[in-house]
Amino acid sequence: MHPRARHILPFVLLLLLAGCDRPDPVELVDNEIGLAELELLNETPPPAMLGMGDVDSTILFAADPVGAYGQLTIAGSVYDGLYIHTEATLARAILFDRSAPVVNQSGDTIGYHTVDVGTLTLDGVPLRQKSKRIPLFDVPGDTVVGVQYVLKSAVDGITYAGAHAYEWQNPDTMLAAPLAATITSPPAIRVTAPTPADVVSLQRNLRVRWEGGGATVRIVISDPTDMRTIIKMRVRRNRGTAVIPRSVLRLLPAENAGFVFTFSSENVTTVSVDGFADEVRVRASTSHSVFLQVTP
Repeated sequence: MHPRARHILPFVLLLLLAGCDRPDPVELVDNEIGLAELELLNETPPPAMLGMGDVDSTILFAADPVGAYGQLTIAGSVYDGLYIHTEATLARAILFDRSAPVVNQSGDTIGYHTVDVGTLTLDGVPLRQKSKRIPLFDVPGDTVVGVQYVLKSAVDGITYAGAHAYEWQNPDTMLAAPLAATITSPPAIRVTAPTPADVVSLQRNLRVRWEGGGATVRIVISDPTDMRTIIKMRVRRNRGTAVIPRSVLRLLPAENAGFVFTFSSENVTTVSVDGFADEVRVRASTSHSVFLQVTP
């Protein structure tokens, strides 16, 4: 979080809570409509090792707020900037074996080796095996800790489909029994207002609108230079619209000319896999990121 936001946040939360005993999550009440629409989230991000940074270097896809040791993910993303529009799809699977830790020279566990499950398909399309690497920090270069499974739209021609039952299968398994899972994706989310052509005032409530998505929607505001998350919110009931209060917008760094607003929705289930100690988190996610110009 930006240093300015970190110092202002406690006072804003006191105003928003109005005496409530539970600071997390915080209900954001818009003065114009008098309805609690949003929760301001104060989540601890999972370790980077459990994220998708190595297969999503541009941070196009909405991050999974839960750090799971077993992951099967299908994600679709859209990005709209002033002069750019991109759409992408990513399928990724990885299982971390907590009985096989990776230890640095100081004796600290910094990661885990991964499990080779054999072959893995999504709707019958084989995923490519890709080495999973992690930095050791005390030695040059990265260390290979095993394999992960990846499909990318730019390389493999897959396209995220909303309201679709995706089937994960493990035809040539290395596990005690084949892995199998099904997840139905939420309808693709598309932000309709505001657009990159609009200029948003940080001193006024911001009405946002979108189409699609599942039961709930997350809104993340990031710094466009490095996609560092500044504010995270959740819309508890998807009505296709919400108001971001000006009290929240004023937490954003005033010196920035704009921010990336990412709207995302996901469906999640878990499955047990014979021979794997942890439950596997099966996730289908859709996101739309919009760069918005701002005035302080």
